[in-house]
Amino acid sequence: MQEHELRDVYVTDHKAKAAKFITLSPEEDIEYYNYVRSLEEYNRQPMRSERVSKFESGRFERGSFKQRIFEPLAGAKTLENGTVFYEVKECEITRQINEEKLKADFEKMKNL
Repeated sequence: MQEHELRDVYVTDHKAKAAKFITLSPEEDIEYYNYVRSLEEYNRQPMRSERVSKFESGRFERGSFKQRIFEPLAGAKTLENGTVFYEVKECEITRQINEEKLKADFEKMKNL
């Protein structure tokens, strides 16, 4: 009777299998192992505390071209009501807008 009830029950050892690397040679195994270890070490390090806001990662120099592209709200602050506040400075606008070039481009497009 018990054999009939337990015929679909199987016993396993439940041991964790060792991690295997999918590489082409032992040298690549070592290289990948070192990469994984360095990545774990990097992730254990605390983040830099010099961030101005949660929108700034600290990866780019403040005010640099890369920061303006990849972190456009880096100087923004979150107000008490949850609004993201970013103050646009005059130098950010005038540096990128060339009125003469815009007028010339408009005239070119108007004549098409």
